[in-house]
Amino acid sequence: MHQAREIEEGVSAKLGEGAMFFAQFIGGIFVGFYYSWDVALVACATAPPCTVGLYFLTKITSETATKLTAAYSKAGGVALETIYNMRTVASLQCEDSKSRKARKALFEWMKLVVSILCALYNTDVFNMNVEFYMNLG
Repeated sequence: MHQAREIEEGVSAKLGEGAMFFAQFIGGIFVGFYYSWDVALVACATAPPCTVGLYFLTKITSETATKLTAAYSKAGGVALETIYNMRTVASLQCEDSKSRKARKALFEWMKLVVSILCALYNTDVFNMNVEFYMNLG
């Protein structure tokens, strides 16, 4: 019964917002056609391509955020594992290997960030930055 109430609360909020946005959309079209039919006609013609573009932008953004979160959590997991097992790591004298493992995971995250930025700005900075960061390690 408790889960049904949570689902009902979540759906009712989304359903209400969806009905409100739909009513605003229809009302805006009517008001637009009433005051300036030619501008409203142009807006109606350009709305579908803009909607498709926003859909793909949202999809790519959410996929990219998922990849970034996964890469960063991998690096954080290595660091947390090392900290939680500090005595074992110190007794086995494997601090350097754990450090290299964490650095490698962070480097993968940095490569992903730089590739996203280069895709946004469409430049060839990625290769220069990768070489720079490889020389640091």
